[in-house]
Amino acid sequence: MKNIFSRERKYIILVFFLPSLLLLAVSAVYAYLIGGAEESGEKLFECAFQSIFPFYCPGCGGSRSLYYLMRLDLLKSFIYFPALPLSALILIDVDIRALISFIKNDLTAVRKFKLNILLVIPIVIMLNFVIRNALLFFGIDYIGDILVRGV
Repeated sequence: MKNIFSRERKYIILVFFLPSLLLLAVSAVYAYLIGGAEESGEKLFECAFQSIFPFYCPGCGGSRSLYYLMRLDLLKSFIYFPALPLSALILIDVDIRALISFIKNDLTAVRKFKLNILLVIPIVIMLNFVIRNALLFFGIDYIGDILVRGV
């Protein structure tokens, strides 16, 4: 009789599926909590960076991006914080590879994932930070947090 939970399958469950499910559950709860604040037009958390400096921080828009990502509004999610939908796509790719490895009971599909792709995330975060604040310098605030406050 074939063991359905071989060592490879246990590894895939513990390393890939359980963290992904935990991340999805925490994200859903967080998006639910910020959803009420978003709908009423107020902020759940005040950004400490924006209270000190009159420009956006590198992670600005992440909460709203998560909220819209959980509502499957990918365009708004990308507008608020482009790194989050890209991270979600990378996570989906890793999970699909893990599922293929789980079904085949072989770790080759997981091993083919290139860790270099994870460098895209900090690059996108920094590009977003630079572009968003450069636009702010010219009076363009497409999110509407800084210029609306009159900072």
